[in-house]
Amino acid sequence: MEEYDRSNQIPRSQLFHSRLEYELEKQIAKMSLVEVDLIMNSTLSPPPSLGIRVIGVNMIHGVQDKLNIYVKRVVEDSVAGMDGRIMVNDHIIEVNGISLVGVSQKLAAQTLSNCAICP
Repeated sequence: MEEYDRSNQIPRSQLFHSRLEYELEKQIAKMSLVEVDLIMNSTLSPPPSLGIRVIGVNMIHGVQDKLNIYVKRVVEDSVAGMDGRIMVNDHIIEVNGISLVGVSQKLAAQTLSNCAICP
């Protein structure tokens, strides 16, 4: 059995991000989650709009690109708008198996946009 090497320190930035991820996981565990499956018709050209506009809110003051992603707007005549289950201020945790916890607003928007292309 190999002995633990205490002299091999973990960088502070790695510890910080690990702690941040742990705090996010704790937040999610306390939430009441609802899974929403939207059917995207990829045979249409151009593909229909998912119709969700998002906003990222800092989880920790001063930490950029570690955001909680919320629905800012649902477009009425879009797939999400016609379905009616996704509402403004809903917290988006995952899309098509991709976690949106602690990501940038740009990455979240790209992931949602890809739903119309690769449902």
